[in-house]
Amino acid sequence: MKEPCRVLHFPRRKSRRPPTPGAHNASFIGKGLSDTTMRRLALCFANPKTERGLRDRALFLLMSKTALRAAEVVSLRWSSAIELPEGDQAFQVRTKGGKIHIVLPGPEALAAMRAYSVLAAPNSDHVFHSLPNRAGAGSRTVLSTRGLQKIVAGWQVKTGTGRSVHPHALRHTAIQKAFDLAGGMAAQKLAGHSSALVTSRFYTRPYYDASAILSW
Repeated sequence: MKEPCRVLHFPRRKSRRPPTPGAHNASFIGKGLSDTTMRRLALCFANPKTERGLRDRALFLLMSKTALRAAEVVSLRWSSAIELPEGDQAFQVRTKGGKIHIVLPGPEALAAMRAYSVLAAPNSDHVFHSLPNRAGAGSRTVLSTRGLQKIVAGWQVKTGTGRSVHPHALRHTAIQKAFDLAGGMAAQKLAGHSSALVTSRFYTRPYYDASAILSW
């Protein structure tokens, strides 16, 4: 007896359309910090007098100028520093995707990082550490991601959506500012994204303020 014929149904392949710039970035609005809040933090950390102040200034300047993720900040080592052909000092950072990303903190952030490191742990390869443990005779450990989150939350400022500040909010802030002022390619290099299209997808603003040019 012949086996009855069967009709096989194959799943239809979904068309892969290229992402539209700005299509997914509406939810990103307000996730960063306002310019006013950033200026207030910069002023707050301008003249540190203690180790805590030096640490917070170094962290703020580094994160606001490099857009590093929390895990990348705490894993930063002096041995990963390199000198670029232009003479600038950069760091090689391994991203969450496993790729090596070249990061330039700039002179101000580097000076703050060195000042903190000389005081906190001059013989350590890691850049950031916990404060001395009084119960452990002044011992300290390498700063953890959770520790960084607590430090940033302690700055007691809010994002545009009213959420307490967290390390990733500074990343959003830096990338958005770079995108607005220097364009998608510069923001892509800062963010460490695979392409400028990925950056544009999230950081192209879904609005434009034309009031300055539309004057009748």
